[in-house]
Formats: sequence, structure tokens, C-alpha cells
Amino acid sequence: DEDAYYDKLYADYIDAKRQLGDAVDHITKDAFIQRMRQSASEQSAQQGRPIRFRVEVQGREVKLLAI
Repeated sequence: DEDAYYDKLYADYIDAKRQLGDAVDHITKDAFIQRMRQSASEQSAQQGRPIRFRVEVQGREVKLLAI
């Protein structure tokens, strides 16, 4: 389910940011999901295949990697 995927992606992202001690109050779920859907759509169009994201902590940064 696509909605469940984006809900989990948001939760994983927020959890990772909190673990690093980063502020997350300014990150709204609706805005995050809208941005990720748009990014997935753009990257899918460029690469010609479906795109999903994975949350990864690299040093002191949280990154969303396209897979």
C-alpha cells in the first residue's frame, strides 16, 4: 500500500533525525509526503522505473536514498 509506505518513510525519517538530536517540529507529515511523492515521480520519469526511498544515517546527516 503506497500510503503505508509513505507513512513508514516519514516515521523512519523523523526517528533518525531525533536519534541525531535534530529538531523535527518544523517537518510536517503532509509536506514531507508531498515532497517525497513529487521526487519519486520525477525520478521515475527520468529512469523509467519505479523509485522508492530508504532512510540512511551517514555520520551526522539523515539521507533519503533512491532505490
